[in-house]
Amino acid sequence: MCPTKGCTSRDTDILEKFVLEKIIQDFISTNYFDDYIQAHIENKKESLIDMITQKKAELKQNKNEEKQFIKALIEKVDDTYIQDKINHLLEKETLLLNQINEKH
Repeated sequence: MCPTKGCTSRDTDILEKFVLEKIIQDFISTNYFDDYIQAHIENKKESLIDMITQKKAELKQNKNEEKQFIKALIEKVDDTYIQDKINHLLEKETLLLNQINEKH
């Protein structure tokens, strides 16, 4: 379905839906259900697929939010670390200037 260069997001969504439909169909056909239950599962197939797709999107969103939080935390830590280093260097420079001034 996808070219060798890779799948687009739409291709992936279509492929996932196809696989989910196949899994549900295999589940129905390999298990003994009376006609009523089989029809009920078949009727709910679309909502099951939608539910799985929505849950997947939520998990992806949570993962993206987690990545953004970690990135912001790293940036904050880096900024604090860099600021501490700059302050340390400024203190050293001040001490050296004071020593030079004392000698002259």
